[in-house]
Amino acid sequence: MRLTFYDTSLNKKAVVFNWLSMLWQPQYNGVGSFVLEFQESSELFGLIKQLDYVIFDEDPDTVMMVWGVELKNKKVVISGHSAVYLLEHRVSDDVVRNENAELAMRRQVQNMTPWECVELGELQGFADKFTAQTSDGSVLEYCLTISQFVDMGFRFRKSGKSLLFETYKPDLNRNVRYSAKLGNMGDERYSESEKDFKNVAIVAGAAIDGERVTVVAGDTTATGAARREMYVDARDIQPEEGETREEYEQRLVRRGEKKLAEKIKIVNTSFSILTEDVKLGDKVLLNPTYTDETLEARVTMITYKVQNNMMQKNISIGQPIPTNRR
Repeated sequence: MRLTFYDTSLNKKAVVFNWLSMLWQPQYNGVGSFVLEFQESSELFGLIKQLDYVIFDEDPDTVMMVWGVELKNKKVVISGHSAVYLLEHRVSDDVVRNENAELAMRRQVQNMTPWECVELGELQGFADKFTAQTSDGSVLEYCLTISQFVDMGFRFRKSGKSLLFETYKPDLNRNVRYSAKLGNMGDERYSESEKDFKNVAIVAGAAIDGERVTVVAGDTTATGAARREMYVDARDIQPEEGETREEYEQRLVRRGEKKLAEKIKIVNTSFSILTEDVKLGDKVLLNPTYTDETLEARVTMITYKVQNNMMQKNISIGQPIPTNRR
């Protein structure tokens, strides 16, 4: 096992083979993280700086970025997030709606204020379409919203002296099936919550002729218990000169759709595996004990825990999809 550190220009700074402990958690369409602990005498203290990069040889497609270096309890602690977190420090006011998801994400990265070594990787040609709407935020927020909507991963991968922004979406890995009966799955955890789920937004904008303009966004046909409403105060969105009422209402609807994207149903499933035949983003077959159905689920996070030169590898999956295969 090896960790390789690079500076902001991707020049190699250090190669490390020993450490006290490590927690390394790449995510498929989220912001991964890592924490490393070294002896107080480690030469890394003073050498490794914020914004440096690090790559773990067990997970070579993930680039992590250092955001914290500290000395505490006689240990050197280095921590940070996956390199996609740098996109949190770039912003956009682009409106993305009803367009190809991969092209929309690449456009945000291409048009942002440049960051050292960041380039676009190869276009994958995915046909997935982002049919919702998002605007006005960090480039990371754009990528998270779009990728999670279409179930697509994104990352920065090191290639020479470049950080390549890539999208990826592996097909179903039919060679892998997880089941407690097969003996390759354990420590099952399952939780679901609709407490904060909303699917209808009542959006109140500015007043026109003494009356506030109000629109409804989302699943407007939902009724009864299936209808979960939220109120959105959008007085900050003012009518523009020359804009028709219909155009103004559409802008309010887009605000409502953006707020609804933050109020999804939450399903969390995780388990331990006894196999190495899986990669981040893989779609696998799953026979959990909490249902009789065979499910397809995407690997959304892999956790590597290393201590005393022993590594434990756990995987977490996204929302399962029934396949009716058993």
